[in-house]
Amino acid sequence: MRTFELRVYKLRTKEALDFYMEQIYPRHLSSFPLFGIEAHGFWTAKEDVEPRLFVLASYAAGEEPINRRVAIKAALAYSTARGGTTALAAVLYSSTGEQDAIPNQRRTTMDEPISHYPPLAADDLSRNLTLAQINEDASLPHIGLVGDTYTITVTGAETAGRFCVLDMHIPPGGGPPPHRHDFEETFILLEGEMEATFRGKKTIVKAGDTINIPANAPHRIHNISSNATRLLCICSPAGLDEFFKEVGTPVATRTTLPPKLDEAQQAAFIKKVMAVAPKYRTEILKEA
Repeated sequence: MRTFELRVYKLRTKEALDFYMEQIYPRHLSSFPLFGIEAHGFWTAKEDVEPRLFVLASYAAGEEPINRRVAIKAALAYSTARGGTTALAAVLYSSTGEQDAIPNQRRTTMDEPISHYPPLAADDLSRNLTLAQINEDASLPHIGLVGDTYTITVTGAETAGRFCVLDMHIPPGGGPPPHRHDFEETFILLEGEMEATFRGKKTIVKAGDTINIPANAPHRIHNISSNATRLLCICSPAGLDEFFKEVGTPVATRTTLPPKLDEAQQAAFIKKVMAVAPKYRTEILKEA
C-alpha cells in the first residue's frame, strides 16, 4: 500500500523550468530512493505566463511526513536558487477525508489509481428485478380514467420512488385534460398518433416518436385520430401512479374502457381530482 502525493510548483521563468529539467531532474530522481520515495511522473506547462512543474510521487504507507517533504524539497533547492520556485499546492488525496497535520494537505493510502468520484453504493439486496407481462399478469393494475385506460407496469415502490412507467390505451377523442406537474414526463408512442399541446403549441406525435415534457410546463396529449393509440408514459420521480390509483377506477384489462359517468358522477369525480391533485404535485388547467 502506498500513499500518492501531487505537488505543483510555479517557476518565475521558462528558463528556470528548462534548467530544472536539464540539470536538476536527474538529481531529483536519484534523491527519492534515499527517503523511500518513488517518482511516478514529472509534467511541465510552459505555455503559462508563469510555467508550472507537476511532480507525482508515492511513498510506503506509514512513512513520516518529514521524509517525503525533505526529499521533494531538497532536490528543488538548487533550481530555487537559480530561477526561483514557489510551491503552489501540496495535495494528498485521502480515502478517509481526514486532514493531515500539514496545512493544505490530505493523505490517502491506496493501491489503485486515484479517483475523484465517490464509490458506488452497495447492492441493495432488498430490491428485486420486476417483470410486467401486460397480457398475462392478472395482478397488474389497470386504471380507467377520463375515458382512457392506464396500466401501471413499474410502480414507484419498485424503483424507490425514482420513476414509474404506465402503459396507456387512449381511444379516439381521449386523453387527459390540460395540466402541469413538477416532475418530468416522457411519452413513447407505440401505436397510432397523438396531438401533443405544449405551452400552447400543437405537435403531431407518431408511432416511434418520443417526447419529453419538462416539469411544471402546461401540456396535454389528445387522440385526434379515428383509431386507438398506445403509448408508454415514464414519470420521474414517481407519484403519478399513485395519483391514478386514488382517483381512477379499476378495470379488467389493458384495453377495457372505464364506465361512463352520469352528470352527478362526473361532477363528483372532478371535485375529487381537484382536491387530490395538489397532493401529487399536479395542477389541472383550463388551457395547455
